[in-house]
Amino acid sequence: MFDPIAMQMTTIGPTNYNGAELTGTGDGRLYAFGGVPSAKLIQFDKQTAQAIETLPFGNLPLTNAFAFAFWGGDFYFFTLGDPNGQADYSKVTKLDYDDSDNSGKALTTVHANAPIRVVGAGVSTCAPLEPPG
Repeated sequence: MFDPIAMQMTTIGPTNYNGAELTGTGDGRLYAFGGVPSAKLIQFDKQTAQAIETLPFGNLPLTNAFAFAFWGGDFYFFTLGDPNGQADYSKVTKLDYDDSDNSGKALTTVHANAPIRVVGAGVSTCAPLEPPG
């Protein structure tokens, strides 16, 4: 946690996995995408750092270049198209987190060979919580 008056950081809780990216949602929820050998999505309580929910992904490996973002009720994961790190392109995988596609929080590949190697993603605090339309 960051105290802007004292200009100090304070650890509020440890993690039990190696490496992760963080993102938030427009309604203030905090998530991490991390874990080796198998990746997982973790929702955290922002005050205590306790895990609220953990979704393991047995078939989505965390590669040496990865990122994720939230938009329209779903998460988008960017991992290397080649899990061994031999490619300069990313795979884009969508998690139907809000079940708006009626797929039960299933992972689907959106693009197997995106033309760039994605290593970071950002989310606006005004990104929609529900799919438009």
